[in-house]
Amino acid sequence: MLERRMRIATRLALAAAVTLMFAGHAAAQPDTVVIGALPQPGQSQRLQTTQKMQMKMVPEGELPPGFPAEGLRLEQTTVTVVRQDIGLVDNDGRVRHDITYESMTQTSTMNGKEVQIPSDRVSMLNGKVFTMWLDRNNDVADVVVPEGVPLTSDQAKQMLGSMLAAVPRQAIRVGETVTKPFTMDLPVPGGREAPKMTATTRLTLTGVDGAGTDRVANFDVAVDGRLKVDAAATGPAMSMTVGGTGTMRTHLLSGFIVASTSEQTIDGTFSAPGGKGPAFTMRGTVLIKTTRLE
Repeated sequence: MLERRMRIATRLALAAAVTLMFAGHAAAQPDTVVIGALPQPGQSQRLQTTQKMQMKMVPEGELPPGFPAEGLRLEQTTVTVVRQDIGLVDNDGRVRHDITYESMTQTSTMNGKEVQIPSDRVSMLNGKVFTMWLDRNNDVADVVVPEGVPLTSDQAKQMLGSMLAAVPRQAIRVGETVTKPFTMDLPVPGGREAPKMTATTRLTLTGVDGAGTDRVANFDVAVDGRLKVDAAATGPAMSMTVGGTGTMRTHLLSGFIVASTSEQTIDGTFSAPGGKGPAFTMRGTVLIKTTRLE
């Protein structure tokens, strides 16, 4: 009888231990957290972004005269360092961000041979300051483009928004997903209407690290986008899809994106203006990594 009671007591103790273990795990899970916080005036950080692109272009059908039989292979690495300074809040509740491009370097090869990049193109952004205003929903409301940068305000809004305002302001739990549409006008020469890239970004909260004022939200990121443009007399026909996955870490208190990675695949075709000349197939990958320096 005693032995039987000891076995029962042991099982109860084990059951209690298991119950406490799972209860402790559940209690440790974060409650609803608010992401996309508005940074406070006076905060700043520096970010380094490395982008590595590999692209291959081959003609459909017969090779054009002088075109390499193996196709054109482009490899390009771009490294930028930016400083993000938070200014005052205006009467509409918009927060000012000054984005300073401290440095930009770029290397490029074509079929394994180095391609010389004009120095003014590489240094065009060095020292330039974009003034960006984020509204109460953490969307880019306006951007002031520095003199000498060939971007419109809308193009700068799309570019900086994807970099620094990717998390909508809202409450979310671990395992939930935020979906955010994205559009970007691709710049084209000659004053033609810019083709529009449309995409959807899905952010899934996977966990929250740290405690107190140092809590960081971790996300899995998925991107799905596409572009299609019919041929015109002055412009090419284009069809392109972009898909990829990555991760992102945001500081809950400040709203800063402190780290991110992504790997995207590009597939597309394009042809010469007016349908003259062969069509080409383009495939490649783009790897992007952003880390906080300060």
